Amino acid sequence: MTTPMNPADKLLSWEEALQRYGRPREERVVFTNGCLHILPPGHVEDLHTARSLGDRLVLGLNGDDSVRRLKGEGRPVNGYDDRATVLAGLEAVDAVVRFDDDTPLKLIEALLPDGWVTGGDYRPVGIVGAGE
Repeated sequence: MTTPMNPADKLLSWEEALQRYGRPREERVVFTNGCLHILPPGHVEDLHTARSLGDRLVLGLNGDDSVRRLKGEGRPVNGYDDRATVLAGLEAVDAVVRFDDDTPLKLIEALLPDGWVTGGDYRPVGIVGAGE
């Protein structure tokens, strides 16, 4: 029986994420991202589904200023530290990495994940990192 990872150990800087999950690597790393300023059951299910597609799931989480730019004033409902801690507590999530841009493109280009999963409300056309 494996011991679950402490959620605090899953909160990684970009450098730590690249060291732990960057290339070269032996495990299949899947990436997902979002504001996740609220966490309804469907999002939890999505994270578990994303994790099932690889050996590790790295979650890029928008910083508070990014959420505000994307979602409007009064957002995020929950601040970054609270969101990151709750998400890191999920068994499906292996790492939470903050990004402050409006898109995770720079993080995706640095990590070079084996797969990228996004919610069903987004189409591949126009999604950053999806290719043309």
